[in-house]
Amino acid sequence: MRAKILIAAVTVLAFALGTMASGIYTATSRAFNPVDEKVNSPAETVKSTAQTHFVQPKTVYLATRNK
Repeated sequence: MRAKILIAAVTVLAFALGTMASGIYTATSRAFNPVDEKVNSPAETVKSTAQTHFVQPKTVYLATRNK
């Protein structure tokens, strides 16, 4: 008798989650892939003039304690 109740409860839960799945997917996909408000035409594209400056890494020596 308990097995039938458990199976029925799981079936109802699966149906409820399946019904909500499309709404959850739509909401999260909109959150992580926002719609572009303005689309630039090729004539409006501006080249970036920022330059990156790389620095040579330095070795740092740490003092060790002997016990």
